[in-house]
Amino acid sequence: MKNRFFFLASLGCCSFWARIVVFCTMILFSSMLRCIEAFGTGTGEKQEKQTWSIKTCMAMVWDDPFGALGYAQQWQQQDHSWRARYCQALALLYTGHEETAAKMLDYLAQTGGDDKLFRVKAAAEAAKAWLALGQIGKAQKSAIYGLSFMPMDQTLLILQARTLFLQGKTSQVIETLAPLVKNDKKDQRKDIKKPYGTISAEVFVLLASAERKMGQLDAALTHIQQALNKAPQDPVALLERGIIRERLGDMVGAKQDWQQVVAISPNSHEADMAQQDLDVMAADPESP
Repeated sequence: MKNRFFFLASLGCCSFWARIVVFCTMILFSSMLRCIEAFGTGTGEKQEKQTWSIKTCMAMVWDDPFGALGYAQQWQQQDHSWRARYCQALALLYTGHEETAAKMLDYLAQTGGDDKLFRVKAAAEAAKAWLALGQIGKAQKSAIYGLSFMPMDQTLLILQARTLFLQGKTSQVIETLAPLVKNDKKDQRKDIKKPYGTISAEVFVLLASAERKMGQLDAALTHIQQALNKAPQDPVALLERGIIRERLGDMVGAKQDWQQVVAISPNSHEADMAQQDLDVMAADPESP
């Protein structure tokens, strides 16, 4: 009987201490879970701030547009900011969804709030997308909208000039680009580190092309040379100078320009055009 009582007492004592051990273990486990959760949340927030960035997304757009599209879509689940949608639109553009991208970029340009620089960028990218689709009117509308915020933005003025040129409105091309040319001359006087100013070569190529179309060949030659001063190896400028030289009767100079285009950029559209001109010249028995 004594032994039985002792056994039961021991069992009760063991049960008590067992319950204490289980209770303490549960408290310890619960505390560990809270620590892990707190640590995990903090780390997650830190990673999110480092990961979801427009710089990272834009870098992926050029190198891996499909990866950038997935990145931007995941980003939007966390943040519906314009940055995420802007990167998504550009990723769509570079993955072959030009129309969807153009519409999204137009929407962002019109609803971008107080950030004028962003709205100008979105409008410019929308105009480029519409041009890629051959939708000249929509491209012009996007460019004009962006210019309402920054009337002297070089990218938008070039896009506007391109739409006008494609519509055959050559005199308006010259009017559109005139303010840029004027500012380029000012920059040339002020900054000796940039002897050919700050305006891109494309401005002068467009200007020369418009003047050639209007029969102003001397002015066109002057402006195409300014383009080549800025970008000596530009196949578009070399192709245009060859055309202008040919119109002026300088067949040797024209041939040299077209041959240079083919050598510099053999697989380009400009090389195809230059080769066609060379073939026509070769078929002429009087050509040099």
